[in-house]
Amino acid sequence: MKFSRQILSSSFSLDKVPGWTCPWCDKSAVSGKKDDFRIIESVQSKSQHSHPEWEPFRITGTFCGTLICSDENCGEQVVVSGLMEVEERGWCDEGEYFSSYEEILTPLFFVPAIKLFNIGNNIPIAIKDAILETFSAFWQDLSTAGNKIRKVCELIMNDKKIVKTYIDKNGKRKEYSLHTRIDFFGKLKKGEREQKAYGLLMAIKWIGNSSSHVNNSLTKADIINGLEMLHHILELLYDKDYMRIYKLGREYNKKKGPLKHPLFGTRHL
Repeated sequence: MKFSRQILSSSFSLDKVPGWTCPWCDKSAVSGKKDDFRIIESVQSKSQHSHPEWEPFRITGTFCGTLICSDENCGEQVVVSGLMEVEERGWCDEGEYFSSYEEILTPLFFVPAIKLFNIGNNIPIAIKDAILETFSAFWQDLSTAGNKIRKVCELIMNDKKIVKTYIDKNGKRKEYSLHTRIDFFGKLKKGEREQKAYGLLMAIKWIGNSSSHVNNSLTKADIINGLEMLHHILELLYDKDYMRIYKLGREYNKKKGPLKHPLFGTRHL
């Protein structure tokens, strides 16, 4: 599954429900029709209807709906819920102004959680679990999502055997900061893929740091950027097909011609 920024950054209307990747089969999309959703106007919103300046665009509330996988052999169902507001859509026709109102839905919860990108089979289980936590947090709280992405970077450093602690001058064991560990990774791992990952890891660390500040200026775009960088880091460090093609290229450059023996088995052909 390719990383899709659009599906993460947009609210939607019932006339065009997005198709998120099914959390079970990882192939087809889960989506819904208008009748699969229930719109609930809040009590506070209803109380404003009697106000002399009330307009339909002031309506707010919540929604819940059911999404179903398009693959009949799968049929997984996902419950989605979140916030509802009404937007006015205006247009002019032959000098006359017209308008209509549309319910706009912003998802906050998916059960089971949907995957924002594919997690490869080669990803260690601890890292995979932390990524899934990030997916859930993304819809609900930006600061939590930023901290979760930072945690994934820490687990990647653990998996790559980057030293975690040291003994200070008083003989006490202390932990290295994530910044220092990423620096160690950049100095110890000299491969092209590792060096590319190094810069992305450091960038995500800054997003994570901002998430911990009380008055942070973190935006949804920042978290989406962090997720996209994380997706590429996983490709660089864990995708065997990605690594295989680079190794293949190096071998041809080394031989400066055809290879005498196949570098990989026929399953890659």
